Amino acid sequence: MPNHWHLVVNPVHDGELSNFTGWLTLTHTKRWHAHRHSKGQGHVYQGLTGAMHRLTHRLTLESLGDVTTSLNWYKRCIANAAFPGLAGWAAFSAARILHKEKGFEASKHLCFEGLKMLPASPELIWLWGLNEYSMGRFFEAASISVFAISLVDGPSKIDFRSSSICRDLPAWFELPFDLHSWALLKLGDEVGSRRYRELADEKRMIRVALLQQVGNIQ
Repeated sequence: MPNHWHLVVNPVHDGELSNFTGWLTLTHTKRWHAHRHSKGQGHVYQGLTGAMHRLTHRLTLESLGDVTTSLNWYKRCIANAAFPGLAGWAAFSAARILHKEKGFEASKHLCFEGLKMLPASPELIWLWGLNEYSMGRFFEAASISVFAISLVDGPSKIDFRSSSICRDLPAWFELPFDLHSWALLKLGDEVGSRRYRELADEKRMIRVALLQQVGNIQ
């Protein structure tokens, strides 16, 4: 990971996570500049630490099942327009939670918020379509899933390994095909549904093979 790092920590008291990461990043910054003789020539972390603190905290809350507080922390990240990639990821994550809680309209709204920052995100578009499907709007779900498919399988397709959000949903590579298959089946197109289900299976196999190549089997 040339541009970031991950930590697994277990703070005991309030404030320990911020204190530790503050000490770590400050120490690292001083050593970085000292080694490169670059003191006074710019930031190393450029203000991202605060946003990462919020995301780390919401991960803990979500894992503990504290949905309401976790959503509030996500929304604080979404409001951080200085980092659209992180804000878009937070919007997707919050929308995913709301979908699980059957708050489909609210989840759809957060997808729109995320798309303002990441307009070509297949994950957000897929989740928007999934909300439409969950509300019984099968024609809309079919149309939206085609849009998501065009991003993962069209001339301008995005390498899924470079996605900023795929850490939360590594299977998004094939999920738009699954959604389109489900929507077509609800609309009475069994032949089309079967075709897209087969395409989804093909994409799933491709994704697994690619992940094996990079040593990151999901």
